[in-house]
Amino acid sequence: MKLSFESDLQFQQDAIKSITNIFESQALEDAINDNELILLLEKTEQKIIDSIIANKTKKVVALDKLFKDNDQLKTNTVLQMKDAGIEFKTI
Repeated sequence: MKLSFESDLQFQQDAIKSITNIFESQALEDAINDNELILLLEKTEQKIIDSIIANKTKKVVALDKLFKDNDQLKTNTVLQMKDAGIEFKTI
């Protein structure tokens, strides 16, 4: 019997693999429904964040590993998205 945490972790890993496989050959940022949702899957940097904010995106989902060793960028991104009224989540 798996613990709930293990099941949730496996679900998240499977979801990330699925998303990555779907968008693997596309741009670094993928827009869904005319910029309503942006997926950051391969790379992030301040100019990408600035572009997302300028486009008035409603929701952004980013892979947490994109912020590896850069807590400042992640913290600033969270605050900038909040100030712009953009729902931001990392997985």
